[in-house]
Amino acid sequence: MTPYYRSKDRGRRRYGRTSVHARTQNKTPIVHADTTSSRWQKLLKYYGSCISVENAGEIELYSSKEGTEFLQVPAIDKEWIFSGKERLEFEGQNEKIQTFINGPRWSRNPLSYFYGFPSYIKHIERSNRGWSGQIIQPILIFGIDLVQTETGYAFVLQADRPRINSAFLTEKSLLTSVEERKYIAEVILESWDEEKSRSQNLKIILGVFAELLPQEVPFSKDILSGKTTELKAENGILPLGIIFRSADSKYTGGLEQELEELRDTAAPNDIWRVILDRNTEVKEENENKGLLEITGLNDEQRRAVKSAFNNTVTVVTGPPGTGKSQIVLNIIANALLHNESILFGSKNHKAVDVVIERLSRLQTEPVILKYGQKEREIEFAESLLSAIERASSYNSQILEREIGEYKKELDLIRAEEKEVKESLFRILDRRNRISRLDASLEQIKKELPSSISKNLNQYDRIEKNLDFSTTLGYLESLIEEIDDSPCLISRILSFFGLTLEKRTFETSKKLLAFIPVQGVSITIGSVHNCRELLTIARLIKKWVENQSEIISFVRENENEASVEILRERITKSKECAIDISIRYVDALMKRRLKSLGSVERRDIADYVSIVRRLEGDVTGGEFAETLQKERKQMFKSVVKAFPAMAVTNLSIRHALPLSAGIMDIVIIDEASQCDIASALPLLYRGKRAVIIGDPNQLRHISSLRRVDDQQLQLRLGLTDRDDLRFLYSENSFFSLGESVIGTGAKFEHLLEHYRSRAEIIGFSNKKFYGGKLSVWTDYRKLHDAGYPDALIWHDIVGEVVRPSQGSAYNLDEARAIVALIEDIIKRISTHGDGYFVSLGVVTPFREQANKIRDLVEQKVDVAQLRKIDFTVDTAHKYQGDERDIMIFSPVVSRKIQQRSLGFLGNTVNLFNVAITRARAELHIVGDRIACAQSGIPHLSEFVQYVDELEPENINRSGGRFESPWEELLYDALAREGIKTISQYPMYQYRLDLAVVDSEIPIDIEIDGELWHRDIDGGRLLSDLKRDQHLIMHGWQVKRFWVYQLQSDLNRCVQEIKELKNLK
Repeated sequence: MTPYYRSKDRGRRRYGRTSVHARTQNKTPIVHADTTSSRWQKLLKYYGSCISVENAGEIELYSSKEGTEFLQVPAIDKEWIFSGKERLEFEGQNEKIQTFINGPRWSRNPLSYFYGFPSYIKHIERSNRGWSGQIIQPILIFGIDLVQTETGYAFVLQADRPRINSAFLTEKSLLTSVEERKYIAEVILESWDEEKSRSQNLKIILGVFAELLPQEVPFSKDILSGKTTELKAENGILPLGIIFRSADSKYTGGLEQELEELRDTAAPNDIWRVILDRNTEVKEENENKGLLEITGLNDEQRRAVKSAFNNTVTVVTGPPGTGKSQIVLNIIANALLHNESILFGSKNHKAVDVVIERLSRLQTEPVILKYGQKEREIEFAESLLSAIERASSYNSQILEREIGEYKKELDLIRAEEKEVKESLFRILDRRNRISRLDASLEQIKKELPSSISKNLNQYDRIEKNLDFSTTLGYLESLIEEIDDSPCLISRILSFFGLTLEKRTFETSKKLLAFIPVQGVSITIGSVHNCRELLTIARLIKKWVENQSEIISFVRENENEASVEILRERITKSKECAIDISIRYVDALMKRRLKSLGSVERRDIADYVSIVRRLEGDVTGGEFAETLQKERKQMFKSVVKAFPAMAVTNLSIRHALPLSAGIMDIVIIDEASQCDIASALPLLYRGKRAVIIGDPNQLRHISSLRRVDDQQLQLRLGLTDRDDLRFLYSENSFFSLGESVIGTGAKFEHLLEHYRSRAEIIGFSNKKFYGGKLSVWTDYRKLHDAGYPDALIWHDIVGEVVRPSQGSAYNLDEARAIVALIEDIIKRISTHGDGYFVSLGVVTPFREQANKIRDLVEQKVDVAQLRKIDFTVDTAHKYQGDERDIMIFSPVVSRKIQQRSLGFLGNTVNLFNVAITRARAELHIVGDRIACAQSGIPHLSEFVQYVDELEPENINRSGGRFESPWEELLYDALAREGIKTISQYPMYQYRLDLAVVDSEIPIDIEIDGELWHRDIDGGRLLSDLKRDQHLIMHGWQVKRFWVYQLQSDLNRCVQEIKELKNLK
């Protein structure tokens, strides 16, 4: 059987490294004003070139292909680079070289040639397809040119630095992290000094490389001396030099083909047109579409789900634990409702699996089919077949009746929820009006003489004794009469009231009779005092009017249902809506399966048969390829059954035809890890797109050098300022989506965190998310080991070992972690067999993970380990995952090398991933002082955060009052013998006043801090949501507004007494 050499598909255009270095004579003219279509064509060609050039650094060759796909450089005393020669000639081997260069007759493009040294050799006893032999992975790759000489052929070294073969770094025994590979590549290539000779540089970087290798990989000493060897039956890294042609990656070969096929399209689809043009109006949510909510949604999530159906492009930023998967689940549910199709894609399987698993826990009927993993695809395909068989027994009339009833029930719930919210907003509006009126009363008090203002609370007495409208009218006419008097003597006499009407005197005396009672003496003979009297009367009138309005609003609010009752109604309606929505989706899915025609049923049965055949395929070849094509042709029938399909970016070619808009919505999750090129064919297949990601977690890492990338853009005429956002090596697909926000894409930023305790997410919230996250974690659902705090630093002073080959490790730290694991297991066991806890250990260094894993296997009882879900790995493996308890091993301590610190400093996003996976407890086992003094900003700041974190078990004696109204109620309750604690810490909250000696503890909340400021509806609903969280944790919550304390403090105290006496 023909051994595998990266790609079987040889009929497509290839973009080799020569597109950068050799084909300068074919430059595309630079154009600054492209049409959308011409720019689309350029981008397709550009991304195809990027993939091909990047794959030149991912090489794996089969020994049986020597002479056709690679050549061995003959064994000599001085390797080509070490010799200092620019040219390598194969004397007397022209026929062999002729066979080599004439090999790929199928290629339509000029070939790129490369020289690789040294080489990693591994022997394969027998592959799944029956092949045995040696696989060769050249480690350092140099660009070379093939030239014809008078006597034959020669190869000439190009002037560039070498690149590193990432296929070698991804070996199971080596470095699997993309970040680690990129960092090591950067370290090695930064060691290349342009002032030194190529041979000197080669010796330096080979020495650096030897230090980074794991100990178990044999590294020949002859490599550093410049000696070479020929291919032999020996494993390890050998001084073998080879010459080979550009190769296609087995992973991206399909992507390159699809990019090539898309170049035959005249124009982009709607999604890409929005991204390219950036001039599309964003639509706001459509209120006419009632959403199904199969999980609870907050406002941000709800807007994102609605936008998926209203906007061509939606971008969602989702920090850790903010419910990104809930958005995906509810988009899928609503697509089923609206008879639309979903394509859900991601760069990695983990993000896809999380959504599928959560959906399968919610729904009894299968809704989503996964492509790309053989073992999972057959599982989903067979579940689909079973569901279709069950559907044949369903009664269509009963299904339609159930669907109608579910719709009617949801409509009633939505109507009730709308009614409750309207009632709440009416109460809130009155509260805000009362607040504004009260602010006006405060201003009146400031303007009145203090001797009057201190008694203004007796406004009812003022009302009884005075008719202010009449009094003010008399006073105003009095002053007007004085001002209009025609002669001076009249004015003089009027000082003494000699010409004034009797009734004016009587009214003025009546008012003055009240005011002296309040301690003010005013002489009626003074015009000045008359004016003062008028001003005071007007202010008192305004006071009385405002107080009357306040009383009216208070009485109106008392006639409404209480906020507590309304809060309970909202909670119950949401719970009912979720329950009904889940059953509604199941009924819709049953109807969908029941309605399948005979053609669709036949195609789906054939599809399952093909999947079964491909799962056990060991022969491959044309027959397997034919089956793949036939499976793809059954797409229409499958999508009629399954409304949602899940794929990884690179498996899409085998799942769906490459046609514009064949799926209604394309969702790309973890888009920050996704490159633009692999997302392009996915989005082309959709009508609308939802792009979800977090730029502060794992990012897209490309091995394509920036200089190569920029040269590609220049050569293809992508030179406008707007073209910079498409740069392959620099920008993730999420960053491209961000560039369209406001000019074509609807944006939603998820800011409510539901995963971790507040202490765990607190550092990342401050460091990476600007303190904008609010914590809504349900602490009742957290499973911990019973430690007093959620975030604990176990201080261990160890010693870092950096072996000649391999990454850093700290054995003292590893031993301490194993001891901690044993203690955690012991604590968990006290809860009984039904208490399930997941535990993970995360570290930046792979060798440390290996050491911990080995020690755990040696020290920890296997039977005990089986009781918990336990993993040890580096941070990149935890992206999209979460654990009840996490242990973080930073490794940093004495004797750590600067190179290791450099890696930690350059991978801040990995650190963010590592410390945000824990739900209930995060343990850090490491050298606190060394971490603080490491010079790595995020690590030293994290140490400070942990040091300053207030332990949960202190400061329970009460803090300062945040408003005088809290203190007023505190004193009033104390007089009645009720002890309260101010600013009481409870989970992620601070309670204004807490009664903790009650059988059911009471949280008393007062809007004193916000008094005289309007509260909006969002703040009110957020407060009610917070209250509900506390109620679920066993608290009673009583909320007072200031006007209630002002108008009837005794009544407020009585309500607390009644709550305290509840059993």
